[in-house]
Amino acid sequence: MPTDSPLRRLSLGTAQLALPYGIANRAGAPTLARAERLLTAAFELGVTALDTAPCYGPAEEWIGTILRERRMAGRWRVTTKLESLGEGLAAGDVGERVRRAVDASRRRLGLDLLDELLVHDAADWRRYGAALGDALAGELQRGAVARAGTSVYTPEEAESTSRDARAALVQHPANLLDHRLAASGALARLGERGVGLQARSVFLQGLFVLDVEHLPPSVRHCRDTLMRLRTLLARHELAPADVALAAVLAQPFERVIVGADDEQQLSTAVRRATRELPDGLLGELRNAFLEPDLEVIDPRRWRA
Repeated sequence: MPTDSPLRRLSLGTAQLALPYGIANRAGAPTLARAERLLTAAFELGVTALDTAPCYGPAEEWIGTILRERRMAGRWRVTTKLESLGEGLAAGDVGERVRRAVDASRRRLGLDLLDELLVHDAADWRRYGAALGDALAGELQRGAVARAGTSVYTPEEAESTSRDARAALVQHPANLLDHRLAASGALARLGERGVGLQARSVFLQGLFVLDVEHLPPSVRHCRDTLMRLRTLLARHELAPADVALAAVLAQPFERVIVGADDEQQLSTAVRRATRELPDGLLGELRNAFLEPDLEVIDPRRWRA
């Protein structure tokens, strides 16, 4: 595989590895055996980065088991997350809380060094500010974490949380309907500052692969937006699933996270990742969805 291949920038999202995750999930509850097959398939396809979190069920433990049993530790770049610190923690206790969480993730993953640690709740920066930055600095200095950053939902969070030099990595949603980071100029500004940028929610939890005429009740309010997207892409004889990953990889993200229920789904996504986009398609998409509907692009707002 060429060193400049876009596949080098893919990371396997592991929410689906150990949870029945996603609006389009039909595979049911995962198993350790299925997780092992998926990780093996990802590695064989050239995907050698993993994105996980303690809240993804047993994902960290399963990854640790698989890496140990298959002797693959050191062959994957692993990103995990710091669970929300919540309200009311004394500033003097933040460092100890972070250290315990980091050590628990290292133990579950079977790793001495976490390649990347992301603050999972951007509000923790508002709550604890410098104390949180000092806690991350402590983990970097003791060699428990190689790189730190934050998982965010908005461009404003991306820019504000990366002002602390100890958090020089941002993970933000990006997909066919969500161009906020680029449209706001934050993508360019953060890149100029040397902040590492990662994209997640590329398939919008599987929304792009659903039959628009038979949407689950929780996302039926997305129908009109999905129809507009499909009409736009149909002019190029494309469907959302055809270009969802390629469109994000065409942007200056150092890593793009893709999830899959099984090996076939992952193989299909990777195959489509290198699809050449029609000239001007990204511009068309950004113009068409310049002011995105947050009720559609933010799964936290989907109806129960």
